[in-house]
Amino acid sequence: MTGVPFLLVSVLLFFRRRSAVPTAAAALGIVAAAGMITSGAGFAFDTYASSGKWLEVANELAFVIVGVAVIARGSSDTRGIAGGALGLLAIWAGLARYPVLVHGVVLSIFPPTAARALVALTVWSAGAATALGVVVYGDVLDRVQEPSESEPLW
Repeated sequence: MTGVPFLLVSVLLFFRRRSAVPTAAAALGIVAAAGMITSGAGFAFDTYASSGKWLEVANELAFVIVGVAVIARGSSDTRGIAGGALGLLAIWAGLARYPVLVHGVVLSIFPPTAARALVALTVWSAGAATALGVVVYGDVLDRVQEPSESEPLW
């Protein structure tokens, strides 16, 4: 039931306030990115963490910095698409951490319940951000005018 609020917000925005979709995609993308970095850091800073966890979090952080910079400097549509891209990255990272939801032992600096909640928050907010980002991308593609057959492409 964790994802119901994200689903409801996404559906309501899509049908009621289409103009707010890019902003919501960017905001949900930032929430998903924050959850991804926080949960990744929780696993990386654990006593039993491998060096691969450090590398994974460092790569995620690099992508998040670029995504947040695009959100901070881009146009409304660019922000929505960047939020969707951050969501897509966070879905990948959250699903890679899926075993924390089904195993009894959680190797994280956070308590097991908090680590599980953080992964669930990341996946659900990332799914909503990705869905809204795809809507923004589709709207941008619809606005692009196709070249006519009489016009040369070069």
